Amino acid sequence: MQRRFLLLIVFAVIGPIGCADNIDSFPTPNLDGVSQPTVATIAATPAATDAITELEWAQLIFDVKDRIEFRPSQLPERIRELDGKLVRVRGYFHPGSIVTKSDIKEFLLLGEIQSKPINAKECYADPYAIPLHYLMTVRMADGKTAAFTMKPIAVVGRFSIKVLEFDGKPICIFNIVADSVVGVRPRDGYSIAMCDGC
Repeated sequence: MQRRFLLLIVFAVIGPIGCADNIDSFPTPNLDGVSQPTVATIAATPAATDAITELEWAQLIFDVKDRIEFRPSQLPERIRELDGKLVRVRGYFHPGSIVTKSDIKEFLLLGEIQSKPINAKECYADPYAIPLHYLMTVRMADGKTAAFTMKPIAVVGRFSIKVLEFDGKPICIFNIVADSVVGVRPRDGYSIAMCDGC
C-alpha cells in the first residue's frame, strides 16, 4: 500500500468528516512531514472457494474494550475465516480518503450499518472513537478504478486482515483488493457508520 494512501487514511480517520453533497467541500490534506504509518499482516486463512460471500458489517463486530490496546488475537475465528475470501460488501466512500472524483485507485470504506451512526464530532475529541469494525481500506485491482459518490456502493473483491497502525495505534484492520465498485440503492434501516450531526 502506497505511503500517500496510508497517510490519507490517517487523515480521514483522525481528521474531520462531513455529510456534504460533494467532495469539493472537503479539504485536501497536507501530508508533508506526517509520520509514516506501518502495516502488520495477520496470517491468512487460505480461501476455500472463489464463490462470492455476501458480507455484512455486523459480521465483523468483535469485542474490544480498548481500541488502542487491540491485538490480532482478539479477532474471533469467524472473522479470521473470511481472510482471503472473495466478498461483496456495501458501504460508503470516506470523502477524506480521496483527492479526486474519478479514476480512484484506493480509498477508505465506511460501513453501512443498522445501528446508530457515530457522530463525527466525537471523533474530533477522540480520533479513535470510530470502531475498527466500521472501516475498511479498498485498493482497486490492476487496471480497475472507481468513481466517487455520496450514495451507498457495493465493493466486490478479495478480503484480507492487516493491521494498519499510526504511531503504534491501530487505525484499520480490514482490507479489500477490489474488482468492482458500483452504486447501489439505499436500504431501509441502514445508514453510513459515521457522519456530522448524526
